[in-house]
Amino acid sequence: MKICIFTPHRPHFGNILTQLSFCCALRQQHPHAVITIYSKTDNSKLITECGAADELVVYNKTSFLKLVQQLRQRQFDTIYNLYPGSEKTHLAVCLSGAKEKHTLTCPSVLKNRYTSSLEMVKGNQYIGRYLLALLNQVEGSHYSPSIISQLASQPRHSMDENALTLIPGGGAGAFKRWNIEKYCAAATRIKEAKSSIKCINYILGPDEADYEDIILNHHTGDNVLIIKSPSIPELISIALQSRLTISNDCGPAHIFQMLEVPLIMIWGWETQKNTSPMHAMNEWFHSSEHSWSIIPNDETKSINSISVDKVVSLALAELGRNRI
Repeated sequence: MKICIFTPHRPHFGNILTQLSFCCALRQQHPHAVITIYSKTDNSKLITECGAADELVVYNKTSFLKLVQQLRQRQFDTIYNLYPGSEKTHLAVCLSGAKEKHTLTCPSVLKNRYTSSLEMVKGNQYIGRYLLALLNQVEGSHYSPSIISQLASQPRHSMDENALTLIPGGGAGAFKRWNIEKYCAAATRIKEAKSSIKCINYILGPDEADYEDIILNHHTGDNVLIIKSPSIPELISIALQSRLTISNDCGPAHIFQMLEVPLIMIWGWETQKNTSPMHAMNEWFHSSEHSWSIIPNDETKSINSISVDKVVSLALAELGRNRI
């Protein structure tokens, strides 16, 4: 069986991570299928590199006629269109010759050309669940974003299951970054209050390289593990082994959200546009029993107006619920 998935076009790490649950659920539903990703960005190789799909085709420079010709030559059994905002993609899928064609939304003029469509308003629920809803409708299944746990692998580092994990990144800009000194101070206070926390993990990307010295200078004598640019399978393993994670609104946080592990997310207010994070949270925050959000108050708007005390108080409350 050959299955094709047209993915959304945004190239950012977090956007691509939210597609993982759909691919993992599809793989579990059809374990012997060959799954091909059609994407406009080479960054979608993240999906194939971790084993959630088999092949990546980047079609951003492919003409419409060549795209249709290619799809027909490949003779896909099923195509899922997760990029419903593109009329070109809709038309190419409809002309592909695939036996089954499914899409999230569809122009009325093409609706009869699809096997099924799911009319949903994007942005009204967490994006990972929004994408999964189509597969669950087609298959009559009940997959949740936590299906990505099947991708877990042994991290490069020996992990302590009594760890506090911190993710201080935020590629979209300073308005999404709670100060690294505040992270360090919060981690120290949490560890002092909870003797069962044996290790503090910091996950850093390339943009946080200058944080390493600050972290090590602050945590003299503490059991601290700095994990640089972990793979997706490593991130999943770290999430599953952490007692609590505190993170900015950044790409890696989606792994922890989808797994529904204890998580506190710190959100910034986009001050240039005077935009509250509340609207973004509709689509980018996955609310679960052990997930929490902290946002700046309306008066200050700055992410760094969020106090260490507020974050620590919430962290200790969640850890207390876990009885550790």
